[in-house]
Amino acid sequence: MAYPPNWLFTLFSFLGLVLVLLPLPWHLQAWNIGTCAYMIWTTIGCFITFVNSIVWNGRFRDIAPVWCDISIYSYNDGLNVSVPVCMLCISRRLYHIATLDPLKRTIKQRHREMIFDLCLCILVPVAQAVVAYIPQGQRYVIYENLGCYPAISNNWVALLLFSSWPVILGFISAVYSVLNLILFRKRQKTFERMLSPHHGLTAGRYTRLMFIAIADIVFMVPLTLYVFCMNAAHLIPWISWEETHFGFNVIYVYPAAVWQNGSGFMLEVERYFSPFSAFVFFVTIGLTREARANYRRAVESVLSVFGFSLGPVNKRASLTTEIDTEIGFTPVETRGRVSIASMYGNVHPLLITECSPYVVVARLLRAAQPNPSTCTPTLIV
Repeated sequence: MAYPPNWLFTLFSFLGLVLVLLPLPWHLQAWNIGTCAYMIWTTIGCFITFVNSIVWNGRFRDIAPVWCDISIYSYNDGLNVSVPVCMLCISRRLYHIATLDPLKRTIKQRHREMIFDLCLCILVPVAQAVVAYIPQGQRYVIYENLGCYPAISNNWVALLLFSSWPVILGFISAVYSVLNLILFRKRQKTFERMLSPHHGLTAGRYTRLMFIAIADIVFMVPLTLYVFCMNAAHLIPWISWEETHFGFNVIYVYPAAVWQNGSGFMLEVERYFSPFSAFVFFVTIGLTREARANYRRAVESVLSVFGFSLGPVNKRASLTTEIDTEIGFTPVETRGRVSIASMYGNVHPLLITECSPYVVVARLLRAAQPNPSTCTPTLIV
């Protein structure tokens, strides 16, 4: 079987790392724990696999033992459940938005939900990495071109503590996603009004997040279920702790000619999981108008260091961006009209000037008084 060249994966992992990392700063402002955790874990996965593909390109010697210890516990063991649990948090939050009245939720309730999601996205992967040591037969193994991987013994303990959790989390997320689709279809006409109390969350953004959850579930649940069934069909007996960890510090290395003739297909598929998750996120979230505006600002900030610029933007875009960035509201686009989403609902399209209340308040917050003589009306329709 022909395998793709290693440089191709290096390129994909680097692009995935950049594409999913760029939108992270402005997503942190929305305090969507599931989405931010998804981006962070995917970034970690892309970075570690990117480094591994370079360090062990054409090599299979144990040349970086410390890096291997860090990578297998922070990435290989933790990523086994990190992305599924982030998908669960995203689907769960979307379900609560669709079913709970946001005007009746107190600040304490929202803080408790954020803390619960934060614990779920951090503690569950950490706990998975800890319990994975129980069925871990060797410190790690090294595959040529792939790098370091955990050596999990395929027994019933590993099946219970390691292989089953992605399947369980994936099925729970699938249930939430199906319910979200049903609720969205039933309440599609009133969704904008329901979402208005949620800062920066519009019907378009809601559907994009729902698409991410569904896309990951469509690919993740069958893959994890397949791996689970394959492991269950080839179990070896658990004898004892001592037998499992005998020769724990012995490092096995596998040239590409060896592992590609064995279970190489699944190893190759698994390492593309993080870049795939990054590209799914970018296609869904990273191509929106808001994301493109943020990309432009990021590129301009880099070019300004060297004295270059991308050129001026039109008045309409710059003024809308000013309101968005200075006040912290997110433009809601509906049939060519722009309104401002605030905690009081969607403001109707209005005549916005450089001295309108929204821009004045924003500039007052920055201690910059506007000049009334320079007020030029600009109609946003």
